[in-house]
Amino acid sequence: MHIGFLHSFLLLLAFISLLSTSSARSPAVLVKQNHASRSISSFGGFALIVPSCPSGTSNCDTRGCCPTGTTCHKSSSSSREWTPHCCPSDTDCYPTLLSVPTCAHPSWSLYNTTVGKDYFCCPPGWLGVNPAERGYNKYGSCVPANTAVAPSVRAVLISTARKAVPTSKVSPSQHTRSSLAKSSTATTKITLQTPTSFNNKPKSSYTGFDAVTIGGIIGGMAFLLLGVLVTGLCMHRHKKRRNQRMLDEATASKSGSKNGSLKSIVVTKEIQRNVTPVVVGDLDGGQVRFELKRGR
Repeated sequence: MHIGFLHSFLLLLAFISLLSTSSARSPAVLVKQNHASRSISSFGGFALIVPSCPSGTSNCDTRGCCPTGTTCHKSSSSSREWTPHCCPSDTDCYPTLLSVPTCAHPSWSLYNTTVGKDYFCCPPGWLGVNPAERGYNKYGSCVPANTAVAPSVRAVLISTARKAVPTSKVSPSQHTRSSLAKSSTATTKITLQTPTSFNNKPKSSYTGFDAVTIGGIIGGMAFLLLGVLVTGLCMHRHKKRRNQRMLDEATASKSGSKNGSLKSIVVTKEIQRNVTPVVVGDLDGGQVRFELKRGR
């Protein structure tokens, strides 16, 4: 009986513990992913290719520019060694950029050369062109949009700028490397902005008790039930002991009474065997008094 009671009690405690664990866990929230709104702070992007880096950027290799605060990398592949790109940390993000190509800043336009298939970015108002010579160590570049460029020389436009920013006007005569490097008016001002999609935290639709409150309630109920079960078990054992003691006393009393009766019978028979009645005399009109005389 005790083994069955203890087994049921342990099963009940295990069920309560499982219920408490599952209730303390808050429901999961499904968040929609959008690669179009990803930021340089999380994924990185390809570098800007201009003769002189604009404000808000820093030099990446000898020809690229990365937004300030990012790390400049070049492709580890021999066929892409002239593809500078910008990553949020020292870890190279080039494999991720190949799967979803993008620029390191949303105001830049992404191009891909028809020779070597390298990605690079140009600022607003500029046009991407193919390298002057073929070869893996040759790379595309950016020139002002009003520059006369043959269609065969133009690079392939992959994506345009996602957000325009104020730029300074660049005259056609400023497209050479020497003039752009010396001119302060040819720089493009950029301001890195954190996309709002990363500032909005998903809200849970769960409005009931929090996990701590639910866990406390269930834990209190478990301890209360445990106390009731322990008290009942103690009372059951005490009652059983009391009944056993009363049964032992009744058995002992019955055994003592039986032994006394047997002793009385033995004494009576002994007296009857050893003594004989003797008539003493008459008393008051025929009354006879007998005395017992012990035999020899």
